[in-house]
Amino acid sequence: MTTNNDHVWKPDQERILANWKAKTFINLWLHTYSIYYYERLYDLLTYPIIIISVANSVTIFTTNNKIINIFVGVLIMCNVFLTKLAQQINPGILIQQHNILYRKYLNLVRNIDTCLSLSPDMRPHPTLFLEKIMNEINTLADVPLNAPNYILNRFERKYGVIDQLLYSRNIHDILQLKMKHKKMMNRAKRKSQILTPNKQKTTTTENGSVAITMNESGTEVSTPSDSKSS
Repeated sequence: MTTNNDHVWKPDQERILANWKAKTFINLWLHTYSIYYYERLYDLLTYPIIIISVANSVTIFTTNNKIINIFVGVLIMCNVFLTKLAQQINPGILIQQHNILYRKYLNLVRNIDTCLSLSPDMRPHPTLFLEKIMNEINTLADVPLNAPNYILNRFERKYGVIDQLLYSRNIHDILQLKMKHKKMMNRAKRKSQILTPNKQKTTTTENGSVAITMNESGTEVSTPSDSKSS
């Protein structure tokens, strides 16, 4: 490996990569939860249409009952409404679009992680690698996000305003602090849920002492202790 100064990675270049990775994490998070959102919406629209279609096909062969006819008419109207709504929203296409972008952003994060995990002398040329990553980011930035407002609001409640994070120079540190804070809060919550130590009491029998421990369910568990020699 050549020792030219152009091939030496500088802290500023590593910091740029870390910030780009954090900004990529924002899009990765949004596309991931957008997929979950549209998958759930797809199920909510598709399953009722299938059920109503089956119910209509069964009620066609019933007698000419007025109430049943009204019920069938309502089902047909609901089926038409849900079908038009599904065609208008088209969640299946949105799932595919977000899935494609998710994989591209995930590949971008992996490339950055792989580069930063290598020792400096094993990394690619810093200028060329930064140009490559920047071109990929600019290409992906031209694609509309199309994330639901619910997902955008959920992210901002969790990490902060997206525009402020994207234009922040210390975005990596901001997200790291927020994620560390979340981990600390979860750890404290788990510790608070830990039960108090089991209480132990000892009784004496003819063969010696027996330790009786109360477990979490309140059941007594007997454990023979070492018997004394006569």
